Amino acid sequence: MIEIEFDFESYSLNFGKLRTSDTATKSIFIQILDPEKTRITDITTSSPLVSAKRVEASDSADNRTRIEVEVTLLPGLPSGRVNETVIAHSSLESKSKATLRLIASIVGDVEVIPDVLRFVVSDSSGKSNQIITQLLKITNNSEDKLLRILGVRDPDDRLQLSVETLEDGQKFELTATLKPEALATSGNQTGTIVITTNNQEQKEITVRYNVVRRK
Repeated sequence: MIEIEFDFESYSLNFGKLRTSDTATKSIFIQILDPEKTRITDITTSSPLVSAKRVEASDSADNRTRIEVEVTLLPGLPSGRVNETVIAHSSLESKSKATLRLIASIVGDVEVIPDVLRFVVSDSSGKSNQIITQLLKITNNSEDKLLRILGVRDPDDRLQLSVETLEDGQKFELTATLKPEALATSGNQTGTIVITTNNQEQKEITVRYNVVRRK
């Protein structure tokens, strides 16, 4: 068994799904093997919209080896997956810092599901005969501001895109179909779909896609 000298008790901290206006706080512990040799010198974050601070506790043996850290996600994080970290710095030469990955999905007034599309092309099925389509659901979470889809595009021109209104101003469905020339291209490909809206905070929403070839 390998003893942990200095590290967060978990590799990541999951906040789940949040709105862009939400404030969310969770706690996590740092494990310290020898508090006589290891001192936390600083706790930093990768974004000004993320704060992290040590929670003061009584000076018991357990509180010296398990240090509670309070992490807060502040309003204003961009829509999509959170890709931020918290770093605890220590006086320990063999382990000067410990990194915590933050996981969350930030949802604005306009929510697009899924945030990544995957097209699987089977070379054994005959490239020209395949019709490979994926769907995106676009939802307006605001009842006060009606949503309009002003345009959709694929900068790499691999996809045929069309939008259908399911509920005026509120719900839409985007259909993405691989073009024949994309089917005929060998190797895996990656790209983005850009959705333009009338929402001032989310004028452009980007959705990644992958084209995966299988024999």
